Amino acid sequence: MLPRSLHDLPTPAVVVEADRLEANLRAMAALCARHGVRLRPHVKTHKCVPLARRQIELGAVGLSAAKVSEARVFTDAGLDDVLVAYPLRGDKVAALRALDATVSTLVDDEAGVDALAAGWAGAARPLGVAVKVDVGLGRVGVPWDRPERVLALARRIEAAQSLRFWGLVTHAGQAYRAPDAEAVAAVGRHEGDAMAQVAQHLRGAGQRVPCVSVGSTPTARFAVARPGVDELRPGVYVFHDAQQVALGAATWADCALTVLTTVVSRGDDRRAICDAGSKTFSSDRGAHGTDRVPFGVLPDVPGLGLVGLSEEHGWLRAEAADAPQPGERLRIVPAHACAVVNLARHLWIVQGERVVDRWPVAASGQVC
Repeated sequence: MLPRSLHDLPTPAVVVEADRLEANLRAMAALCARHGVRLRPHVKTHKCVPLARRQIELGAVGLSAAKVSEARVFTDAGLDDVLVAYPLRGDKVAALRALDATVSTLVDDEAGVDALAAGWAGAARPLGVAVKVDVGLGRVGVPWDRPERVLALARRIEAAQSLRFWGLVTHAGQAYRAPDAEAVAAVGRHEGDAMAQVAQHLRGAGQRVPCVSVGSTPTARFAVARPGVDELRPGVYVFHDAQQVALGAATWADCALTVLTTVVSRGDDRRAICDAGSKTFSSDRGAHGTDRVPFGVLPDVPGLGLVGLSEEHGWLRAEAADAPQPGERLRIVPAHACAVVNLARHLWIVQGERVVDRWPVAASGQVC
């Protein structure tokens, strides 16, 4: 039986406000519809089958996943058309083939194409393979200003009987390092324009490009507005978090996910300890190694922040002499929602103070 209210939940607890979640889902679906762009949300943020089903109900054409094991959770639940947006090597190719669903993946070098072609030989239908393009993050992908290399990979995919060229994929993660909202917008515009230029180069050489897919919550509204973009793959938009607020991609009122925690000790007037540490929040303060925000923010308690973590302890610091007292329960917006969810076994779904559901985080820990 579900606890009746927030006051009945054991802490620490990862809590999702249902109304804010629904508003976030509808807003992103509407953004894509307005620009005629397909939505393929990334499940690495929420890792929950019920939430993925709701995304499909609202018009998503399929899902994106980070790893094969993560994708398996959703395909086993009957969800189809999953892009594993990660270069696969070794036994991961066979693991992808074992999924009973329509799947696709990506490459950024010739060896990756050859490994997929060999691993998919004899399959009933060819594997969709995209070329990953790097538009500035510097992590994975062919640099966008080397379109001849992208073209060579696309042709290599097309030449393999067991594969088909799916299109172009990118992630403008450098937006997380942008100093302000204006710089984030510039990254988003570049993301869309650079991908369109690469696609134009390929098409000019006679290579069809079925899809141009971009993906980043902070750049989403800017990238989808650029001509030539076909698909968007955002993830954290479902919950938002403190880093999205810092980047100007959300407000505190958009943040659907919080950690409910209890103060267990008060060191002095400006320091207190809560029962949620790094095993609840993780020590991640932002995507791609950024640390632009504290570990957690309390929008309703100005001047109080989560500034340090031990495994089972969270260090709260008050700017003024008003640290919370032991026994007080606080709701903290984490720096990075994705890392918090991956550590959780379930999410408590609430409307106001009423608990309405509990969703298992079915893909928690699926990182291989």
